[in-house]
Amino acid sequence: MNELVPLFVAIPLGLAFLMPLVGRLSRLLPDLLGNIATLALVAVSCAMINSPMMVYKVGGWQPVNGVPIGIYLVIDGLSVLLLLIVNVIGFVVSVYSIEYMRNYTDKPRFYTLFLLMMAGMNGAVISGDMFNLYVFLEVAAIASYA
Repeated sequence: MNELVPLFVAIPLGLAFLMPLVGRLSRLLPDLLGNIATLALVAVSCAMINSPMMVYKVGGWQPVNGVPIGIYLVIDGLSVLLLLIVNVIGFVVSVYSIEYMRNYTDKPRFYTLFLLMMAGMNGAVISGDMFNLYVFLEVAAIASYA
């Protein structure tokens, strides 16, 4: 179950960087991949509902003189609730945007920024330290501003 923790950031971040390439291949593919990504995030959130508290060390860095270095992702009861709320709302937004964004903007660009925002919000919820919380909030803020 501990292996699911980095998926909250990896799924939207990976697809956000693939979306401009996929958008050149087909007009339907960005909608499909964006909705599948947000649905996968909802499914992973639901899978974590009854999980115990978990700490995932990204990169496997060990503490130096008792000071933790590296990125720590923490899952507990409150973070699972917040992840469920963020990802369900993200899924509803991505389904609604299929028709809405057709008239207003380029869909691959929209889904790239939307998935970056989802990665930032999920990362902010599960971040285990203040520095990475700041980084994830900046990613979400810049993506939502653009």
